[in-house]
Amino acid sequence: MNFRFRRYAHKRTRASAIRLSEMHTGQHGKIAEIVGGWHLRQSLNQVGIHVDDEFVVERGAHLGGPILIQINSAQIALGHGMGQKIIVCLNENQQN
Repeated sequence: MNFRFRRYAHKRTRASAIRLSEMHTGQHGKIAEIVGGWHLRQSLNQVGIHVDDEFVVERGAHLGGPILIQINSAQIALGHGMGQKIIVCLNENQQN
């Protein structure tokens, strides 16, 4: 766990701040932070992924591989490495 993630986890409850790559199929969440460089943030912005956007995980990938999410009425596949750099807050009323 890197320093930025630990710092952010203290602002929220530890149970609700996780990485996108750790989410299960069908869970709802909200993007809280993108922990990456300028190029990663720019690439995600170009496909329509922004901080504070809500989404649903259509297919999770715990052993690696792409993660399929539905965000802003579009389905987007992200690599496992990108999913590890996106910190999300789970919606308490939608948790599985």
